[in-house]
Amino acid sequence: MASRRSGDPQPASASGETLTLNINDANSLTAINRVVETAVGAWPLPERVRRLALPVLCYSDIDGLEFEFLGFEAAGAVVGVAAWEVTVTSRGPQGEPGALLHGLYVHPQWQRQGVGQTLQREMGSRAAAAGAQGILLRAERVSVSYFERCGFQRVTAKPRGEAGYPYLFWKPLRHESA
Repeated sequence: MASRRSGDPQPASASGETLTLNINDANSLTAINRVVETAVGAWPLPERVRRLALPVLCYSDIDGLEFEFLGFEAAGAVVGVAAWEVTVTSRGPQGEPGALLHGLYVHPQWQRQGVGQTLQREMGSRAAAAGAQGILLRAERVSVSYFERCGFQRVTAKPRGEAGYPYLFWKPLRHESA
């Protein structure tokens, strides 16, 4: 990656994988969208649906103004990415302040190896530091079981402004006491 706005990569394991923080430059955007395209390409969807959904799911320069991108690098490439709203403006099921996880994508060859959970943990730490009490997530149907396994709870009573999302999830954040 060409630049990292929030400091140096942090080691994720002894085998050379790194968690890259705040990847928002043009080269990073290309790498982010490559992961999105590859991940969505593996979803069990009809080709037409995948083709129509992909442009909406990919990120543009303007998204860097609202989202923070966290990337997971391995073998010299970004293999996982999380995009989330840095400002804590979303609301949980009881009206509590929450951070919106906009997207979590992992290259199919790197799935089930802890990449997604590493990204979630880092995003959760940052969200808690910003005052969030939980993470709000608008999931795609194909990822519902994954997020349930990760401890996200299905929201049945939709918070204001979230009525149009059939797969809405919330995960409370644990705040460490000093």
